[in-house]
Amino acid sequence: MNPTNKLILHRPACLLLTGVFILILVALSPANTTSNNEKGKNIQAYIKILKTPTNPLETRKMIAGFLLDANTPDAHDHLLKILSDPTDTQARLAVIDAISDRDTPPEIFIEPLMNILLGTDPELQSAAAGALSRFRNKDLNLTDKLIQIASDPKRLAAQRIPAIEALGKIRTKETVGAILAIMEKAPENKNDQSEIESACAKSLRELTRVDLGINLSAWKLWWEQNENKTTEQWLESQLDVIINENRELKKRYEQTENKLIETLGQLYRVNSTSETDRNKVLLSYLAGPLPAERRAGLQILMTLISPKQQVAPELQRAVRDLIDDPDPSVRAECAKALAASNDRQAVDSVWKQMEAETDPAVKQVLLLAIGQLGDKTFLQKLIQHLNSPLETTSTGSAKAIAKIFQNQKDLPPDLKDLTIQSLITRYQQINDDQPAFKQGLLATMTDEYVADIRFLQIFKNELASPNPEIRRFAARGIASLRDEKLATLLIDQLNDAEPAVRAELATGIASLTSDPKAVEALLTRINTGGEKDTQVRQITWNAILLMIKRWTIDQQIEWADKRTSPTHTITPEQLASLTDLILNQVTDQAPTWPADRKISVMVHCGSFLLKTPRDEDAPKYFRQAISASRQLSTDKSLKLADDILNTLLASTTSDVIIVQYLDSLKNLLDQKQLEIIITHFADWASQPINKPIANAVVQDLSPEFLAGLPEKLQFQLKQLTQGAATATKPATPTTAESASY
Repeated sequence: MNPTNKLILHRPACLLLTGVFILILVALSPANTTSNNEKGKNIQAYIKILKTPTNPLETRKMIAGFLLDANTPDAHDHLLKILSDPTDTQARLAVIDAISDRDTPPEIFIEPLMNILLGTDPELQSAAAGALSRFRNKDLNLTDKLIQIASDPKRLAAQRIPAIEALGKIRTKETVGAILAIMEKAPENKNDQSEIESACAKSLRELTRVDLGINLSAWKLWWEQNENKTTEQWLESQLDVIINENRELKKRYEQTENKLIETLGQLYRVNSTSETDRNKVLLSYLAGPLPAERRAGLQILMTLISPKQQVAPELQRAVRDLIDDPDPSVRAECAKALAASNDRQAVDSVWKQMEAETDPAVKQVLLLAIGQLGDKTFLQKLIQHLNSPLETTSTGSAKAIAKIFQNQKDLPPDLKDLTIQSLITRYQQINDDQPAFKQGLLATMTDEYVADIRFLQIFKNELASPNPEIRRFAARGIASLRDEKLATLLIDQLNDAEPAVRAELATGIASLTSDPKAVEALLTRINTGGEKDTQVRQITWNAILLMIKRWTIDQQIEWADKRTSPTHTITPEQLASLTDLILNQVTDQAPTWPADRKISVMVHCGSFLLKTPRDEDAPKYFRQAISASRQLSTDKSLKLADDILNTLLASTTSDVIIVQYLDSLKNLLDQKQLEIIITHFADWASQPINKPIANAVVQDLSPEFLAGLPEKLQFQLKQLTQGAATATKPATPTTAESASY
């Protein structure tokens, strides 16, 4: 064993997986494990792990399960020897538990299990009782044997109790009568009597799902009421018990398989260094005796597939060979792998298996693979299967058709027309009591590559369906037709009772139109008064943002400006997302604008920001406007700077914003222009009502800014800082003041 493997095997945190890692390293490391000699070596490796005392019970149980599933005389002989060996209780327990997990274990294990049942180890006896119940349909005499042991007063209670426990797992009506008889003839010894009665009560409870304790009279009364049930009636009453038992077994089996797949994946990543080694490991997985190994190989292969990495030819051939694997889960995984690798050479084999497939779920996966791998020549074949009475086959064919439409851009018009009409006809044949079937076909009809105006009438009709999912698909279908005139159909349905449908309608409207009237229709549904569902409100607002994003930037800012007024209230979060939308577009588009366009938008944007919580960003856009104006003329720069100052002084903005703006002008205007602007500000500041704000502005202006002004202006500004009152809203500059430059 190489050093890497030793390191893995000696990590304390990996004790649970130790046995499995050893198994995989020993049994799967050869590239070819098909010879009898290699199989014998593999079985010996399994046995070694199973009999190693330091391995956890779960690991040993998993190994015993592998040997059972191998279904070879050699493997079973080794298991029989372990069951007969009293020196290793844990190994025996692992084998017994593995037998309990199988639906139909081999009958050769009945005799050693009966011997264990009559032994003296309570843990093994209890496990054997459960395992023996798996043979109830194979050995018709098994129940009689157990009844004989459980009823024999000459036997020790330690032998009778496990037999009673086993009877509780054999779900026949006769077993109930036998257990009641045993309970009635309990031993005279009080200790034994108590134990026997308790064991009987426990088994009766498991058999009947009725809990009457050790009350023999109550049990007799219950039996009188149920003894005359027919076999069919009794089995019906036991059905839920059996279903739950099988569901638990299936769950445990799936967990074991998934653990093995996970472990195989870990081993592949740790021990595969070169591409050659990786391919050998994958080939060994794909040729493995267990379905979980083959599934692991397929799943690992799918993680490696990419446009830059082609599957090795030998691996591709190994994958194709699994398309008719005996295990349905492997066949399904194989179809997915072939589709993922786009192995078009396998399409005929996939189609052949699809036609022969008996598992409906696998058949659907095979059809999806046909959709990926097939071309237009498969459409007519798929149309035939579209008409299958099986829902999974019909919907699988529809999905395959959608995939071919996506992949084949040059479909002949007559073939496309035939396919569209076939979908319509098949949909019309589905009954209203088959909503899932309808949804399966609607999923294809609403696909962007299949969508056709001929589906419109179906979509219109289904908007009135009592099933909300079908209404949701109908809304999506109308949107998929990409006809702006159809938006009104969706707007008319905005009061639908189902939140998911309303969300789909909003999204559909946004995909069809950007008309301001449609925006206003959705705008009524973004607050709690118009829409109660929080998620739908968010989806509706996102739809509005998508619609207005298609407008010109001027239209967007104008619309957003209105949303800041008290009569057009939106939430702070909505205003923030709207602001982000606009600013991001301004940033992206501004480099392409001519100077006059940039001036207009930047001023408009800055003025809008003054009315939002993002007002501190307004000077940034004002500066960009002035900078652009310098490309036209210095006079225009001065007038624009003065107009912006008027806007700031007339607004309710803070002194900080005014300071930022004034400070920025020293790099945008020449000295004379700057003096004109400051003179304007000083004239405005001289009014008593404006002095508090003016004082705050002057105090915050940078020393460098003030130092660049004439002494007269510096003195005039310093005068403002003396005797300032509490700041209040500033007065709007007069026309004369605005013209002072």
